[in-house]
Parts: sequence; structure tokens; C-alpha cells
Amino acid sequence: MMDVLFNMKKICEICQSTYKASYYKKYKLTVCNKHRLQLYFHGEIKENKVPLKDQPCAICGKILKSMNSKNGISYCHRHYYQISKYGIPLVDKNKIDIKEDHAEIILYENRLTEIGRVLIDIDDIDKIKRFYWALSAENYAVTRFHGSTVFMHNLILKIGTENHLTMVPDHINRNRLDNRKINLRIVDRKTNGFNKGTQSNNTSGYPGVSFSKRSRKYRSYIKINNKQIHLGYFHNIEDAINARKEAEIIYFGEIINREYDCNTVFKYKGNIENAN
Repeated sequence: MMDVLFNMKKICEICQSTYKASYYKKYKLTVCNKHRLQLYFHGEIKENKVPLKDQPCAICGKILKSMNSKNGISYCHRHYYQISKYGIPLVDKNKIDIKEDHAEIILYENRLTEIGRVLIDIDDIDKIKRFYWALSAENYAVTRFHGSTVFMHNLILKIGTENHLTMVPDHINRNRLDNRKINLRIVDRKTNGFNKGTQSNNTSGYPGVSFSKRSRKYRSYIKINNKQIHLGYFHNIEDAINARKEAEIIYFGEIINREYDCNTVFKYKGNIENAN
């Protein structure tokens, strides 16, 4: 006598499927064709008895009408694609590492690996956490909102694009990933350019000082309102640097903070407390 009596109207007690559902007399279960074969060849069910459609995504916890399974684990469509292509799920939100007096927003490269961290005040976390932040080509923390690029420091200072014609935000210590309010100020473009630091094409290692091949001397200069003011030629680089520092005090009232190099400081990994 056959162990299995087919009845298409019955429902599988394992997955709730009606496809070729039948009563398996040996195990006293109503099962679909797939689970009947598992019981016949293995004597047990080889997967979780919870129906796949009722299992939440192992990454985000969502339950959709149709789910995907990989290695016995349930995923939504988006995370199933990411696991299949990259082997790991992509980062959906920036992790926030809260310290005693500040917070660090972790930035990722291609939503996979950590590439840097942003310093912010703890009271700015609620403004920041709703967006996904990335590192721009200019080494700023940015996000996209309604098709536009938004800089984190502008969001913290509540600066819109209409303010950028005359006044701009400035990082006092020139660390573009230090967005604590103590390090941010709104200045005119002249002051912002003054705080720009040493450029990558500088030949002397000090802004406003260059070596003249024609005169075989060091030339010192300063730029004010987009006009370059010549400060003189010097045999020694120290004299040229001192002339530049004196001009900075005359025109700006202070000497440029050169603790950070604007071309190298902004990308780093791990703990950034040493960059405060």
C-alpha cells in the first residue's frame, strides 16, 4: 500500500505551500513535494520549519511578501543582492562612536571599509544621524539631499547656499573632518583663503615663500584681496619666512596655524583624538 496519498487541497505543515501537498502516513504529516522528498531520503527536514516568507531579513529585519535565502539564512532582496555580489552587506548608516566630550562619525569607502572619522559635538548627533555621510574628493564629509550635495559643516552651522557668495565656513585648525563647533567659524573668503595652508605645489614648504631659479634667492609674498604683494628676495629661507610671518600679522592680525597640512591630514583611520 502506498505511504503517500496525494491531495492537492491540503497545505504543507512545514512551509504552508499547497504544491503537491500530501499526507505522509509514515511521519503523520501533511507535506509538500519538496519536504516529502527530504523525509523520504534523509528522514528529516533539512531547513528551518518557519516558512521563508515569515522569516525576517537577517540584516535589516524586514519581512517582505517574498524573501531570498542563502545558506539557510533569510534576506530581503537588497541584502541578498549585496551578499551575493560582495560577500558582505553594504553599510546603510554611519556608525557613531560616542566619547566623553564628542562623537565620531565613521565614514566608509564604497559602503564597505572604514576610511575616516568625523569629529562632531554630542548635541549635533540628532542633526547628523538621519543621513548617510561619505568622504568627498576634497576630503569633506558630505551627503545627498534632494539631488544636492550637503556638507556636514554647513548643516551644523545652518548655512545655505545663498550665504556662500560673501561668507564661508572655515575649519580653524584646517582639519576638514573636525566639525566640532569650537573648530568652525563663518568668515569672509579672504580669511578662509588665509587659513588654506601649504599647497601641494609649494617648493619651500611654507606658504608665501618660493625659490626663484632666476635670481637664485627665496621670494616672499602674500595675497590680499586676490592681489599678490611682493615682500622681497632673501638669501636665506628663514629670512623669507620671517618676512611672510610679519606680513601675516600686519594684514590678518595672526600667524597661520600650520599644525596641519591641508593636503595630507584629512584621510586617516582609527582613533582621531590625536588630531584634535
